[in-house]
Amino acid sequence: MPASVKSRELFEQACKVIPGGVNSPVRAFKGLGRDPVFIRRAEGSRLYDVDGNSYIDFVNSWGPLLLGHSHPAVKEAVRAALEDGASYGAPTEKEIVLARLVIEMMPSVEMLRLVSSGTEATMSAVRLARAYSRREKIIKIEGCYHGHGDSFLIKAGSGLTTLGEPNSPGVPRSVSADTLIAPYNDAAAVKALFEAYPDAIAALIVEPVPANMGVILPAPGYLAALREITREFGSLLIFDEVITGFRVHPGGAQAHFGVTADLTTLGKIIGGGLPIGAYGGRREIMALMSPQGPVYQAGTLSGNPLAVSAGIATLTTIKNENVIEVVNAKAEAFHRRVEALAAASGVALCANRIGSMSTLFFQKGPVRNYQEAVRSNPEQFKVFFNAMLDQGIYVAPSQYEAAFVSLAHTAQDLQRLFLQLMRVLKPSLFVEAGAMDAGIVRSIVSFPGIPASRFTFASDANGEKAPSGLAYAWAGVAFCYLTQLSRYIGARELGVSGARLVQRGPLAGPVDTHLFLNGAADDATMQQLLAMGARTCYLHATLTTSLTPKSGSEPE
Repeated sequence: MPASVKSRELFEQACKVIPGGVNSPVRAFKGLGRDPVFIRRAEGSRLYDVDGNSYIDFVNSWGPLLLGHSHPAVKEAVRAALEDGASYGAPTEKEIVLARLVIEMMPSVEMLRLVSSGTEATMSAVRLARAYSRREKIIKIEGCYHGHGDSFLIKAGSGLTTLGEPNSPGVPRSVSADTLIAPYNDAAAVKALFEAYPDAIAALIVEPVPANMGVILPAPGYLAALREITREFGSLLIFDEVITGFRVHPGGAQAHFGVTADLTTLGKIIGGGLPIGAYGGRREIMALMSPQGPVYQAGTLSGNPLAVSAGIATLTTIKNENVIEVVNAKAEAFHRRVEALAAASGVALCANRIGSMSTLFFQKGPVRNYQEAVRSNPEQFKVFFNAMLDQGIYVAPSQYEAAFVSLAHTAQDLQRLFLQLMRVLKPSLFVEAGAMDAGIVRSIVSFPGIPASRFTFASDANGEKAPSGLAYAWAGVAFCYLTQLSRYIGARELGVSGARLVQRGPLAGPVDTHLFLNGAADDATMQQLLAMGARTCYLHATLTTSLTPKSGSEPE
């Protein structure tokens, strides 16, 4: 467990002057059996706490940091902006530049208003929808989180799900009476509400891909059905893309799924990590906003030059450098490995992902709505979270949040996460070893219902350099999966540089299999072996290994 003396001291101090010791509830690590870590700085894919510990960060400030921490272009833009002053309370040219970038990348947005948070954006969008439609009720989808506005704190997600509080005290009954609830992925329930209140519903607001009850994907046709129903009843469709905007697709989730909203709320990524929010949509609707129209909304720090500069740098980088495609591909490749591991682990798991955002639910699944999400096992998540943090991996301190992959995450970062997942989910499938005498590791692998087979890991002859201890550790992991693979490929070459697999013995009985590694074998070799084996594995293995490290050697 990493040292946390200073974090603990700071948390004690914070609890005396800040409610709960934090300025957003989910940060408190409530229910996880430990105090929160206090961060000192961040760079790239890493967080560094006040005790000197470093963490690979998969929270990414809850989504804004698609480019990673302290991206050079964003840092330089903020630094340059600060030279000219931190805030003016007056219009700037940069506000126009950012608005044009958003409008260009997200065609459903014809006009845009900047605010300072996602909550401001959703509250303002609902007020605008009510004014435009001259109706008062809204439909909110159960488990979707749209900030802490009164209208939204009814069966909300995010920290409210984590804390087990479906409602917040202080929300007037008169407000909650105008918020109607329907389950996610249930278009029929939405249609029934419209039929019950045909002339009263101003708008339906939804996260097209919820991320605050965990990541949940829309069923095929669900979003299109919402578009059809709202249009049929003369109501507005609001997509809350505070999280999905400019992450799952350059044009947001609506571009990914081909469904256009009337109003869209944005935040997080458009500020590059600084406080910002925005709402926009059809020109005829947005024209109602003051001072052009009668609907009032204002903000002292709206269009703040530092946040706007960070947003311009972020969106320009996303637009010009193919960032989303690169990050999504990275996340997809990793997710395939996680799915294979989950299938082989014997632990009830459901891995939901879209683009570079995902949630590992500790339950069998499927998870398609709020009621299914809350069936997850909180004790298993607690073990998972603490094991991750103890090994220097920072994941969201809630089962009902998303993990985010960023441009800054390296193959080594993802590999380290995968190794730790393997430790947590299937300790019997993980082997750690230092340099081995004679370059040999012998393992006995047994499958239920199949006679035990012997496996030998060895370096090829001819005086070639033996693989490192790390490579042997990987071999131990990979070969758990390759046990079953060997029964199908016999003595054929693996087609992996630095590795050769030879099998001796009848397929129906015990098998003597040798994996030969030569000097070309490295960590990448073992990753290829693991991926190859994982694709074929469907049985659960138990591994016992006899290791003989060199005297005094330490695991690599």
